[in-house]
Amino acid sequence: MQRFRSTYALTAIVLLNTIALIVVVNVAAAAWLRFRRDEPVKYERAWLIDGYGLDTLVRNYPGMSREDVTTLLHETSNWIQEYESFTGFRPVTRRDRFITISPDGFRPVPQQAPWPPPASGTTIFLFGGSTMMGAGVPDDATIAAHLRSELASCQPQLSIYNFGRGFYFSSQERILFEQLLLSGHRPTLAVFFDGLNDFYFAEGVPQYTQEMTSFMKRGAGLPDDPSLSASLASAARQLPITRLAAKYLVAPEPPPSFGQTPPESGRPDEERIAGVLARWERNRDIIRATATASNIRTAFVWQPVPTYGYDQTKLTVYRDGVDLFGAHQLSGLGYPEAAKRYSDGKSGRDVLWLGDIQRNRAENLYVDAVHYTSRFSAEIARLIGRFLTTEELIPCERTNGE
Repeated sequence: MQRFRSTYALTAIVLLNTIALIVVVNVAAAAWLRFRRDEPVKYERAWLIDGYGLDTLVRNYPGMSREDVTTLLHETSNWIQEYESFTGFRPVTRRDRFITISPDGFRPVPQQAPWPPPASGTTIFLFGGSTMMGAGVPDDATIAAHLRSELASCQPQLSIYNFGRGFYFSSQERILFEQLLLSGHRPTLAVFFDGLNDFYFAEGVPQYTQEMTSFMKRGAGLPDDPSLSASLASAARQLPITRLAAKYLVAPEPPPSFGQTPPESGRPDEERIAGVLARWERNRDIIRATATASNIRTAFVWQPVPTYGYDQTKLTVYRDGVDLFGAHQLSGLGYPEAAKRYSDGKSGRDVLWLGDIQRNRAENLYVDAVHYTSRFSAEIARLIGRFLTTEELIPCERTNGE
Protein backbone atom coordinates (compact mmCIF):
# COMPACT_ATOMS: atom_id res chain seq x y z
CA MET A 1 0.00 0.00 0.00
CA GLN A 2 2.84 2.36 0.89
CA ARG A 3 4.47 1.64 -2.47
CA PHE A 4 1.19 2.40 -4.27
CA ARG A 5 0.84 5.70 -2.42
CA SER A 6 4.41 6.70 -3.29
CA THR A 7 3.84 5.89 -6.98
CA TYR A 8 0.54 7.76 -6.96
CA ALA A 9 2.12 10.81 -5.34
CA LEU A 10 5.02 10.83 -7.81
CA THR A 11 2.63 10.49 -10.77
CA ALA A 12 0.45 13.30 -9.45
CA ILE A 13 3.45 15.59 -8.96
CA VAL A 14 4.74 14.89 -12.49
CA LEU A 15 1.29 15.41 -13.96
CA LEU A 16 0.69 18.66 -12.08
CA ASN A 17 4.13 19.97 -13.00
CA THR A 18 3.53 19.09 -16.65
CA ILE A 19 0.21 20.90 -16.65
CA ALA A 20 1.79 23.89 -14.92
CA LEU A 21 4.63 23.92 -17.47
CA ILE A 22 2.13 23.83 -20.36
CA VAL A 23 0.19 26.72 -18.81
CA VAL A 24 3.35 28.78 -18.24
CA VAL A 25 4.67 28.12 -21.76
CA ASN A 26 1.32 29.09 -23.35
CA VAL A 27 1.05 32.24 -21.22
CA ALA A 28 4.57 33.21 -22.31
CA ALA A 29 3.73 32.44 -25.96
CA ALA A 30 0.53 34.52 -25.75
CA ALA A 31 2.47 37.42 -24.23
CA TRP A 32 5.11 37.20 -26.97
CA LEU A 33 2.49 37.14 -29.74
CA ARG A 34 0.77 40.14 -28.17
CA PHE A 35 4.07 41.99 -27.82
CA ARG A 36 4.98 41.37 -31.49
CA ARG A 37 1.51 42.22 -32.79
CA ASP A 38 2.17 45.92 -33.39
CA GLU A 39 5.66 45.49 -34.87
CA PRO A 40 6.25 46.13 -38.58
CA VAL A 41 5.44 43.05 -40.64
CA LYS A 42 8.40 40.76 -41.17
CA TYR A 43 7.76 37.80 -43.41
CA GLU A 44 9.70 34.85 -42.08
CA ARG A 45 9.06 32.52 -45.01
CA ALA A 46 8.75 32.78 -48.77
CA TRP A 47 7.11 29.68 -50.20
CA LEU A 48 8.03 30.80 -53.72
CA ILE A 49 11.70 30.54 -52.79
CA ASP A 50 11.09 27.28 -50.93
CA GLY A 51 9.21 25.88 -53.91
CA TYR A 52 11.25 27.08 -56.88
CA GLY A 53 14.60 28.22 -55.51
CA LEU A 54 16.01 31.74 -55.46
CA ASP A 55 18.55 31.06 -58.21
CA THR A 56 15.69 30.12 -60.54
CA LEU A 57 13.46 33.04 -59.68
CA VAL A 58 16.01 35.87 -59.86
CA ARG A 59 16.22 35.28 -63.62
CA ASN A 60 12.68 36.67 -63.91
CA TYR A 61 13.68 40.08 -62.55
CA PRO A 62 16.35 41.64 -64.77
CA GLY A 63 17.66 44.87 -63.32
CA MET A 64 16.77 43.99 -59.72
CA SER A 65 19.43 43.04 -57.21
CA ARG A 66 19.33 39.62 -55.59
CA GLU A 67 18.55 41.27 -52.25
CA ASP A 68 15.61 43.20 -53.71
CA VAL A 69 14.24 40.09 -55.40
CA THR A 70 14.46 38.22 -52.10
CA THR A 71 12.50 40.96 -50.35
CA LEU A 72 9.86 41.04 -53.09
CA LEU A 73 9.46 37.26 -53.03
CA HIS A 74 8.91 37.32 -49.26
CA GLU A 75 6.26 39.99 -49.70
CA THR A 76 4.45 38.33 -52.60
CA SER A 77 4.52 34.92 -50.87
CA ASN A 78 2.45 36.32 -48.01
CA TRP A 79 -0.86 37.71 -49.25
CA ILE A 80 -3.02 38.02 -46.13
CA GLN A 81 -6.78 38.26 -46.54
CA GLU A 82 -9.53 39.72 -44.37
CA TYR A 83 -13.30 39.39 -44.41
CA GLU A 84 -15.32 41.69 -46.66
CA SER A 85 -19.10 41.75 -46.98
CA PHE A 86 -20.62 40.16 -50.10
CA THR A 87 -17.33 39.46 -51.91
CA GLY A 88 -16.18 37.24 -49.03
CA PHE A 89 -12.64 38.50 -48.61
CA ARG A 90 -10.11 41.12 -49.69
CA PRO A 91 -6.36 41.64 -49.20
CA VAL A 92 -5.46 43.45 -46.00
CA THR A 93 -4.14 46.98 -46.13
CA ARG A 94 -0.37 46.91 -46.43
CA ARG A 95 2.51 49.21 -47.22
CA ASP A 96 5.58 47.07 -47.76
CA ARG A 97 8.64 47.97 -49.76
CA PHE A 98 7.32 46.63 -53.08
CA ILE A 99 3.64 45.87 -52.43
CA THR A 100 0.95 48.33 -51.36
CA ILE A 101 -2.75 47.77 -50.78
CA SER A 102 -4.74 50.91 -49.98
CA PRO A 103 -7.30 51.01 -47.15
CA ASP A 104 -9.93 51.33 -49.90
CA GLY A 105 -9.09 47.93 -51.34
CA PHE A 106 -7.09 48.66 -54.50
CA ARG A 107 -3.42 48.33 -55.36
CA PRO A 108 -2.05 51.76 -56.22
CA VAL A 109 -0.22 52.66 -59.40
CA PRO A 110 2.55 55.30 -59.60
CA GLN A 111 1.11 58.79 -59.10
CA GLN A 112 -2.12 57.23 -57.92
CA ALA A 113 -5.17 59.50 -58.05
CA PRO A 114 -6.90 60.06 -54.70
CA TRP A 115 -9.90 58.16 -53.43
CA PRO A 116 -12.78 58.81 -53.95
CA PRO A 117 -12.12 59.31 -57.67
CA PRO A 118 -12.05 62.89 -58.93
CA ALA A 119 -15.30 64.17 -60.41
CA SER A 120 -13.60 65.39 -63.58
CA GLY A 121 -11.57 63.43 -66.11
CA THR A 122 -11.77 59.75 -67.01
CA THR A 123 -11.86 57.06 -64.33
CA ILE A 124 -11.04 53.40 -65.03
CA PHE A 125 -11.71 50.57 -62.58
CA LEU A 126 -9.77 47.35 -63.30
CA PHE A 127 -11.06 44.00 -62.02
CA GLY A 128 -9.53 40.55 -62.09
CA GLY A 129 -7.64 37.99 -60.06
CA SER A 130 -4.03 37.90 -58.91
CA THR A 131 -2.73 38.37 -62.46
CA MET A 132 -4.45 41.76 -62.67
CA MET A 133 -3.51 42.55 -59.08
CA GLY A 134 0.10 41.89 -60.05
CA ALA A 135 1.23 39.04 -57.81
CA GLY A 136 4.95 38.57 -58.22
CA VAL A 137 5.85 42.09 -59.34
CA PRO A 138 6.25 45.47 -57.59
CA ASP A 139 3.59 48.18 -57.56
CA ASP A 140 5.12 49.93 -60.56
CA ALA A 141 5.23 46.77 -62.73
CA THR A 142 1.59 45.61 -62.67
CA ILE A 143 -0.67 45.67 -65.73
CA ALA A 144 -2.47 48.63 -64.15
CA ALA A 145 0.77 50.56 -63.68
CA HIS A 146 1.83 49.94 -67.28
CA LEU A 147 -1.66 50.86 -68.53
CA ARG A 148 -1.40 54.19 -66.75
CA SER A 149 1.87 54.87 -68.57
CA GLU A 150 0.35 53.72 -71.87
CA LEU A 151 -2.55 56.17 -71.53
CA ALA A 152 -0.67 58.98 -69.75
CA SER A 153 -0.84 61.29 -72.78
CA CYS A 154 -4.63 61.00 -73.08
CA GLN A 155 -6.86 63.96 -72.37
CA PRO A 156 -9.03 64.29 -70.35
CA GLN A 157 -6.69 63.07 -67.63
CA LEU A 158 -7.04 59.43 -66.61
CA SER A 159 -7.39 57.99 -63.10
CA ILE A 160 -6.80 54.23 -62.83
CA TYR A 161 -7.74 52.03 -59.85
CA ASN A 162 -6.53 48.43 -59.72
CA PHE A 163 -9.17 46.29 -57.97
CA GLY A 164 -7.56 43.03 -59.06
CA ARG A 165 -7.60 40.61 -56.13
CA GLY A 166 -6.06 37.21 -55.55
CA PHE A 167 -8.40 34.24 -56.23
CA TYR A 168 -11.22 36.40 -57.64
CA PHE A 169 -13.14 35.21 -60.69
CA SER A 170 -15.91 36.83 -62.70
CA SER A 171 -18.69 36.32 -60.12
CA GLN A 172 -16.76 38.06 -57.35
CA GLU A 173 -15.62 40.79 -59.74
CA ARG A 174 -19.25 41.48 -60.65
CA ILE A 175 -20.21 41.70 -56.97
CA LEU A 176 -17.30 44.04 -56.21
CA PHE A 177 -18.28 46.26 -59.14
CA GLU A 178 -21.86 46.39 -57.87
CA GLN A 179 -20.72 47.18 -54.31
CA LEU A 180 -18.59 50.07 -55.55
CA LEU A 181 -21.58 51.45 -57.44
CA LEU A 182 -23.77 51.10 -54.36
CA SER A 183 -21.17 53.12 -52.47
CA GLY A 184 -21.48 55.93 -55.01
CA HIS A 185 -18.20 55.27 -56.87
CA ARG A 186 -18.96 55.32 -60.60
CA PRO A 187 -16.13 54.92 -63.12
CA THR A 188 -16.15 56.01 -66.74
CA LEU A 189 -15.04 52.51 -67.75
CA ALA A 190 -14.89 49.14 -65.98
CA VAL A 191 -12.41 46.57 -67.34
CA PHE A 192 -12.69 42.87 -66.42
CA PHE A 193 -9.64 40.65 -66.95
CA ASP A 194 -10.59 36.97 -66.84
CA GLY A 195 -9.93 33.40 -67.90
CA LEU A 196 -7.46 31.73 -65.55
CA ASN A 197 -9.48 31.80 -62.33
CA ASP A 198 -12.85 31.18 -63.95
CA PHE A 199 -11.59 27.75 -65.00
CA TYR A 200 -9.71 27.18 -61.74
CA PHE A 201 -12.94 27.72 -59.78
CA ALA A 202 -14.96 25.77 -62.32
CA GLU A 203 -17.70 24.88 -59.85
CA GLY A 204 -18.21 28.53 -58.93
CA VAL A 205 -17.17 27.98 -55.30
CA PRO A 206 -14.92 30.86 -54.13
CA GLN A 207 -11.70 30.53 -52.18
CA TYR A 208 -12.12 30.17 -48.39
CA THR A 209 -15.58 28.63 -48.70
CA GLN A 210 -14.41 25.63 -46.68
CA GLU A 211 -13.16 27.87 -43.86
CA MET A 212 -16.39 29.88 -43.82
CA THR A 213 -18.43 26.66 -43.75
CA SER A 214 -16.39 25.40 -40.80
CA PHE A 215 -16.80 28.73 -39.01
CA MET A 216 -20.58 28.65 -39.41
CA LYS A 217 -20.76 25.05 -38.22
CA ARG A 218 -18.75 25.83 -35.11
CA GLY A 219 -20.96 28.83 -34.42
CA ALA A 220 -23.98 26.53 -34.53
CA GLY A 221 -22.28 23.97 -32.30
CA LEU A 222 -21.87 21.53 -35.19
CA PRO A 223 -18.27 20.29 -35.47
CA ASP A 224 -16.93 19.55 -38.95
CA ASP A 225 -15.63 16.21 -37.69
CA PRO A 226 -17.34 14.92 -34.53
CA SER A 227 -14.49 12.52 -33.67
CA LEU A 228 -12.50 13.04 -30.46
CA SER A 229 -9.18 13.25 -32.33
CA ALA A 230 -10.49 16.01 -34.60
CA SER A 231 -11.85 17.96 -31.62
CA LEU A 232 -8.54 17.69 -29.77
CA ALA A 233 -6.59 18.72 -32.87
CA SER A 234 -8.87 21.72 -33.36
CA ALA A 235 -8.39 22.77 -29.73
CA ALA A 236 -4.62 22.32 -29.98
CA ARG A 237 -4.43 24.61 -33.01
CA GLN A 238 -5.84 27.46 -30.90
CA LEU A 239 -3.16 27.24 -28.23
CA PRO A 240 -0.70 30.16 -28.23
CA ILE A 241 2.30 27.81 -28.35
CA THR A 242 0.88 26.11 -31.46
CA ARG A 243 0.26 29.47 -33.16
CA LEU A 244 3.79 30.59 -32.22
CA ALA A 245 5.27 27.43 -33.73
CA ALA A 246 3.22 27.86 -36.87
CA LYS A 247 4.42 31.46 -37.16
CA TYR A 248 8.14 30.87 -36.72
CA LEU A 249 8.99 27.18 -37.02
CA VAL A 250 6.76 25.46 -39.56
CA ALA A 251 7.66 25.97 -43.20
CA PRO A 252 4.60 26.43 -45.41
CA GLU A 253 3.95 23.93 -48.16
CA PRO A 254 4.37 25.65 -51.53
CA PRO A 255 1.04 25.02 -53.29
CA PRO A 256 1.67 24.79 -57.05
CA SER A 257 -1.81 26.18 -57.72
CA PHE A 258 -1.39 29.23 -55.42
CA GLY A 259 -4.31 28.29 -53.18
CA GLN A 260 -6.56 25.51 -52.01
CA THR A 261 -7.47 22.86 -54.52
CA PRO A 262 -11.04 23.77 -55.48
CA PRO A 263 -13.77 21.15 -55.24
CA GLU A 264 -14.59 19.04 -58.27
CA SER A 265 -18.05 17.83 -59.13
CA GLY A 266 -17.02 14.66 -60.92
CA ARG A 267 -18.58 15.98 -64.13
CA PRO A 268 -16.83 15.40 -67.47
CA ASP A 269 -14.40 18.15 -68.47
CA GLU A 270 -16.55 19.13 -71.45
CA GLU A 271 -19.52 19.77 -69.16
CA ARG A 272 -17.40 21.73 -66.69
CA ILE A 273 -15.95 23.89 -69.49
CA ALA A 274 -19.41 24.64 -70.87
CA GLY A 275 -20.54 25.61 -67.37
CA VAL A 276 -17.58 27.97 -66.90
CA LEU A 277 -18.23 29.78 -70.18
CA ALA A 278 -21.97 30.00 -69.51
CA ARG A 279 -21.30 31.50 -66.08
CA TRP A 280 -18.82 34.01 -67.49
CA GLU A 281 -21.31 35.06 -70.18
CA ARG A 282 -24.08 35.53 -67.63
CA ASN A 283 -21.79 37.62 -65.45
CA ARG A 284 -20.79 39.65 -68.52
CA ASP A 285 -24.43 40.27 -69.44
CA ILE A 286 -25.34 41.33 -65.88
CA ILE A 287 -22.34 43.66 -65.73
CA ARG A 288 -23.25 45.17 -69.09
CA ALA A 289 -26.82 45.79 -68.01
CA THR A 290 -25.77 47.30 -64.69
CA ALA A 291 -23.15 49.48 -66.37
CA THR A 292 -25.53 50.68 -69.07
CA ALA A 293 -28.05 51.73 -66.42
CA SER A 294 -25.33 53.87 -64.82
CA ASN A 295 -23.89 55.22 -68.10
CA ILE A 296 -20.66 53.26 -67.67
CA ARG A 297 -18.73 51.60 -70.47
CA THR A 298 -17.29 48.10 -70.12
CA ALA A 299 -14.43 46.05 -71.51
CA PHE A 300 -13.93 42.31 -71.06
CA VAL A 301 -10.45 40.93 -71.64
CA TRP A 302 -9.66 37.23 -72.06
CA GLN A 303 -6.18 36.95 -70.64
CA PRO A 304 -3.26 34.80 -71.82
CA VAL A 305 -2.67 31.68 -69.71
CA PRO A 306 0.40 29.42 -69.65
CA THR A 307 -1.70 26.29 -70.24
CA TYR A 308 -2.84 27.36 -73.72
CA GLY A 309 -0.81 28.30 -76.78
CA TYR A 310 2.48 28.54 -74.91
CA ASP A 311 5.60 26.39 -74.75
CA GLN A 312 5.71 25.64 -71.04
CA THR A 313 9.33 24.47 -71.24
CA LYS A 314 10.23 28.16 -71.61
CA LEU A 315 9.07 28.84 -68.05
CA THR A 316 12.06 29.40 -65.78
CA VAL A 317 10.25 27.31 -63.14
CA TYR A 318 9.60 24.43 -65.55
CA ARG A 319 10.61 21.00 -64.28
CA ASP A 320 10.20 17.92 -66.41
CA GLY A 321 7.56 15.64 -64.93
CA VAL A 322 6.39 18.14 -62.30
CA ASP A 323 2.79 19.40 -62.37
CA LEU A 324 3.06 23.17 -61.99
CA PHE A 325 -0.60 23.95 -62.58
CA GLY A 326 -2.87 21.59 -60.64
CA ALA A 327 -6.51 22.64 -61.19
CA HIS A 328 -5.29 25.37 -63.57
CA GLN A 329 -4.93 22.61 -66.18
CA LEU A 330 -8.63 23.01 -66.99
CA SER A 331 -7.95 26.41 -68.56
CA GLY A 332 -5.75 24.66 -71.12
CA LEU A 333 -8.65 22.39 -72.03
CA GLY A 334 -11.24 25.17 -72.00
CA TYR A 335 -9.41 27.90 -73.91
CA PRO A 336 -9.87 26.32 -77.37
CA GLU A 337 -13.63 26.59 -76.92
CA ALA A 338 -13.29 30.10 -75.50
CA ALA A 339 -11.24 31.06 -78.57
CA LYS A 340 -14.04 29.85 -80.86
CA ARG A 341 -16.52 32.07 -79.03
CA TYR A 342 -14.59 35.25 -78.31
CA SER A 343 -11.58 35.63 -80.61
CA ASP A 344 -13.48 36.80 -83.70
CA GLY A 345 -15.00 39.93 -82.16
CA LYS A 346 -18.58 38.73 -82.67
CA SER A 347 -19.31 38.54 -78.94
CA GLY A 348 -19.28 42.33 -78.69
CA ARG A 349 -17.08 45.29 -79.42
CA ASP A 350 -16.21 45.42 -75.73
CA VAL A 351 -14.59 41.94 -75.70
CA LEU A 352 -10.84 41.63 -76.29
CA TRP A 353 -9.22 38.24 -76.90
CA LEU A 354 -5.58 38.04 -75.78
CA GLY A 355 -5.43 34.27 -75.41
CA ASP A 356 -3.12 33.82 -78.41
CA ILE A 357 -0.55 36.57 -77.93
CA GLN A 358 2.08 34.16 -76.59
CA ARG A 359 2.03 31.71 -79.48
CA ASN A 360 5.45 30.90 -80.96
CA ARG A 361 7.18 32.89 -78.22
CA ALA A 362 10.47 31.23 -77.29
CA GLU A 363 10.89 33.21 -74.08
CA ASN A 364 9.81 33.17 -70.47
CA LEU A 365 6.78 35.39 -69.81
CA TYR A 366 5.99 34.41 -66.21
CA VAL A 367 7.60 35.10 -62.84
CA ASP A 368 6.32 31.75 -61.52
CA ALA A 369 3.89 29.26 -63.05
CA VAL A 370 0.98 31.62 -63.82
CA HIS A 371 1.81 35.27 -63.00
CA TYR A 372 3.22 37.66 -65.58
CA THR A 373 6.64 39.28 -65.70
CA SER A 374 6.80 43.07 -65.76
CA ARG A 375 7.71 42.96 -69.45
CA PHE A 376 4.74 40.76 -70.36
CA SER A 377 2.46 42.91 -68.16
CA ALA A 378 3.59 45.94 -70.15
CA GLU A 379 2.76 44.19 -73.43
CA ILE A 380 -0.69 43.23 -72.16
CA ALA A 381 -1.28 46.80 -70.97
CA ARG A 382 -0.24 48.16 -74.35
CA LEU A 383 -2.74 45.91 -76.15
CA ILE A 384 -5.52 46.79 -73.70
CA GLY A 385 -4.76 50.50 -74.06
CA ARG A 386 -4.80 50.29 -77.85
CA PHE A 387 -8.11 48.44 -77.71
CA LEU A 388 -9.72 50.99 -75.39
CA THR A 389 -8.74 53.92 -77.58
CA THR A 390 -9.39 52.23 -80.95
CA GLU A 391 -12.87 51.14 -79.88
CA GLU A 392 -13.41 54.58 -78.31
CA LEU A 393 -14.30 53.06 -74.96
CA ILE A 394 -12.54 55.99 -73.32
CA PRO A 395 -12.09 59.55 -74.56
CA CYS A 396 -8.44 60.03 -75.49
CA GLU A 397 -7.05 63.07 -77.23
CA ARG A 398 -3.32 62.57 -77.27
CA THR A 399 -1.47 65.64 -76.00
CA ASN A 400 1.66 64.79 -78.00
CA GLY A 401 -0.15 64.33 -81.30
CA GLU A 402 0.01 60.49 -81.23
